[in-house]
Amino acid sequence: MELVEVLLPVLLIVALTATVASAGNHSSLQDITTAPPSNCPNSCGNITIKFPFGIGHGCYRSARFNLTCSDNNSSRLFLGNTTIEVLEIDTNQGFMYIKSLNATLDVADNYKSTSFDLKNLPYSFNLGTNYQFGNYGWTMNNIWHVTGCSAAAYLIDAATDTIIDSCSTLCSPTVNLTSGGNCTMHLHNWKAKNRTSLEVRLVRLNQTYEVDSNMSASSITAIMYDSYRLTDEELVQELLMQGNIKGELNATLVWYVDDDNRTTCAQAKNNTATYACRCSSSDCFDAFPSDEDNKNYIPGYLCRCSLSYSGNPYEAKGCYLGDISLFF
Repeated sequence: MELVEVLLPVLLIVALTATVASAGNHSSLQDITTAPPSNCPNSCGNITIKFPFGIGHGCYRSARFNLTCSDNNSSRLFLGNTTIEVLEIDTNQGFMYIKSLNATLDVADNYKSTSFDLKNLPYSFNLGTNYQFGNYGWTMNNIWHVTGCSAAAYLIDAATDTIIDSCSTLCSPTVNLTSGGNCTMHLHNWKAKNRTSLEVRLVRLNQTYEVDSNMSASSITAIMYDSYRLTDEELVQELLMQGNIKGELNATLVWYVDDDNRTTCAQAKNNTATYACRCSSSDCFDAFPSDEDNKNYIPGYLCRCSLSYSGNPYEAKGCYLGDISLFF
């Protein structure tokens, strides 16, 4: 009986130690606030995967930074389980370049509504047209270009069902697709706080005068692209050469970190275990809209390698001395 009394505490200590060790190992496997394990995929096709993004469980900072790589031979990268195709991840600027979104009204249709929703994801279609942090300046300007004859287009804030912008196209025997069958809608008119839910409505207009038969029978297409990565002149040439605007055009998403309601840098720094800016040569910036209506709204924060450094501030040794001209 005495032997049992002696062994019982020992066994309990051994069991408790094993439990703690097991929990510690599990925590280590799930610790995604630092660099991912070495067995995580670091590319999809020719696209480099950079933390906090990742492919597969335990390879990304949180499920909101999950990416999916297609299994076919021409590997394509997608944002989570969406159909938004990722073309490049820029950790220097906090941008994700995606294949341009588009909406099409077919020839036989008179009305089409298409939604694009990033709700509950740390991304924005337009978090300010002049996206700046401190003395650094990063710029994006997603706009919608509409092409096709006799159409009205509306850009809708899906969360409030309000019109952000609108435009119309009109063709005639003297006004063709290139000169009159194009118009643009701008996201900088968007006054909502969390700019993540868009809707594009296309309506075919009835023309009462004679138009070119090819023009009147055209489909109507709207495409979102970043004007800072493609000039309008280049877009017109794209239209003329391809006859449509579904080519390899790029749009831009802003992404940011929001940890359990710790959305500002000051709040995030209070918890060093989850603070996203892991590199010592990095700085933290609050993400905010540039318009005055929402100047106090901060959905999250971003990390940047310090001036004269470049690389990935989300990894402990991710920033290195580089060409500062990359920032301007």
